[in-house]
Amino acid sequence: MSSVRPLISVIIPTYNHGAFIGAAIESVLRQTYDHLEVIVIDNHSDDNTSQVLAGISDPRLRAFRFDKRVIAASRNFGVKQSGGEVLAFLDADDQWMPDKLERQLPHLADAHVRCVGTNFVATGERQYHKRHIRFDRAQQYRDYTHEEIALGNPVMLSSALIRAGDFREVGGFDERRTFMYIEDWELWLRMAHTGVVRILSAPLLAYRIFRKKNRDRREISLATLTVLAQERKLGYLSRTVLEAASGNTYLAIGRACLEQKDSRARSYYYRGLRQSVGLRNKLRAVGGLFLCCTPHHVRELLLELYYRMPLSR
Repeated sequence: MSSVRPLISVIIPTYNHGAFIGAAIESVLRQTYDHLEVIVIDNHSDDNTSQVLAGISDPRLRAFRFDKRVIAASRNFGVKQSGGEVLAFLDADDQWMPDKLERQLPHLADAHVRCVGTNFVATGERQYHKRHIRFDRAQQYRDYTHEEIALGNPVMLSSALIRAGDFREVGGFDERRTFMYIEDWELWLRMAHTGVVRILSAPLLAYRIFRKKNRDRREISLATLTVLAQERKLGYLSRTVLEAASGNTYLAIGRACLEQKDSRARSYYYRGLRQSVGLRNKLRAVGGLFLCCTPHHVRELLLELYYRMPLSR
């Protein structure tokens, strides 16, 4: 970065989040680091989003309408409208703590750090909260290598801070529909080819939890295997790490199949039991296999407990 106080461009894509976006934007505008611009990309919302945006009077805010529903494309479009040396991303239903940017920015002075994320506190349907990363009491941050990121995404996208030059150098978010909902993880993998991702232990993000009952996650989870195979082919993953990461992914696919009453759930849980890493994941595999053998009405009750078992990192 060339300047002592670089301009930070905050990219906020939104679609029908009028109930939340005002608070999201205000959480940016009240940052203790105030040399920033806010770029909202509205995917033609049909709720009160436009009225909320019109009611915010701040010269640092700019809003654009965009007609593609692929969120990766919305974020890339927002970056093209930006002028900052540093990029930050925020989802329209999340919020930042007031000193988030001020505490993150110094870490980008380390040339080896490609992205700085933070810990978070959960809001919304917190009963479905997954513990993000476990930090030791005195630990201020953790650095993640490419292979560690392959085992599980450590970055909450709404907490990410990166150099604009690094983002453009790797080509931004992949806009292919194949990678929808995992486009951020795929980006961190590419960025970590030449550095690390740093996660601060301070919970500087308020992340809204939803239980998306109607989303079919089978194709999303299967796409993860495509990304891992791609990284292996390019020589960035060892066979051992590829197998372990694939094992963790099999658990996600098994869970997605279980939610859709897909009989393939059992075979994916078996694969996950053999290849996944970490005791918690092994227990998840055993729990999934047990659920596969239960009647549907019993399974629905047990799933409420099962959802609370987070993936280990």
